[in-house]
Amino acid sequence: MHVLRLTVAAAIAAAAAATLPATAAAEHALGGTTTITAARSGSLDVVMNEDAVIRLQPDGTTRDVALRGPGRMVAFSMVFQGNAGDELTAVRTTFAGKQHTDTATWGTYYPQSRSCGAAEPPSVPGVYEGCTPTNTPPKYVVLHQGRYHVRVLTDGGPLTVTLQLHGLRGSSSLRTSKPLASSVAPIDKLDVIADRYARAQAPVTAATASDLIYRVDASEASGARLHSASECLYDTPTTMPTDYAPGCPAGTGGGFSWLDTSETAHSGYVGLGGWGSVAPGTYRFGLGIGAETGVSYRGGWVALLQAET
Repeated sequence: MHVLRLTVAAAIAAAAAATLPATAAAEHALGGTTTITAARSGSLDVVMNEDAVIRLQPDGTTRDVALRGPGRMVAFSMVFQGNAGDELTAVRTTFAGKQHTDTATWGTYYPQSRSCGAAEPPSVPGVYEGCTPTNTPPKYVVLHQGRYHVRVLTDGGPLTVTLQLHGLRGSSSLRTSKPLASSVAPIDKLDVIADRYARAQAPVTAATASDLIYRVDASEASGARLHSASECLYDTPTTMPTDYAPGCPAGTGGGFSWLDTSETAHSGYVGLGGWGSVAPGTYRFGLGIGAETGVSYRGGWVALLQAET
């Protein structure tokens, strides 16, 4: 999965977590096995009393996060409340009855390349583009001791998030405490430009500042290679022929990414996703996905999750 952010991510800083006061130990403490249940979309502040390890698969994803419950699109994030930059996210989508879960982790990666400092993880395709990687992909990420903010997106029913935080002791069962407004909508196909640029869009209305989360699938024609993707916001009601082209012409915001064709050439399809933010307003959100010789759009979802101040 290529993680595409609509907002510029803060640089990861090298900082050791401060020793937590004794009163923090029992304050929504995370355990080695932690379950977080959300009856509806919501948030929760938690504390990690020791450093914890998230184990990585060769492709940079992790099996240490599991999402259980109904929904077209559901999501979880746990973000360090400080300057360490540590973060754990998971987004699960359902297309044609099949579920797919994407995960991404930011923290201190190991093993490290000789050219990487402790605060700059090596490059992991679809997870983080950092310094020169070692020949062996990172095997685990350290999330540092400290306070974290948890956000959960539900869709149509309760969601249970199960975390395996290696190095922490015991188990913990928590529930989100602050409800958050949310919505999930399909991203519908538009016309394909010259058989080489697939487009899709969805109307979104944010009553308050919100996170915008999306995940789409595209497939390639025989022998084609996907090469780029644009994700765009427009505040005008009418779709123009150039909308969602590279650079989001006349758009109010968005981003652009080159895709690693070596990752897509063997698979026949690619999943694209991102977690960004939007100001209050009514928009058209959409994507343009380019290929060398042919591409088609398979489907996708976009969600809004109320932001917090």
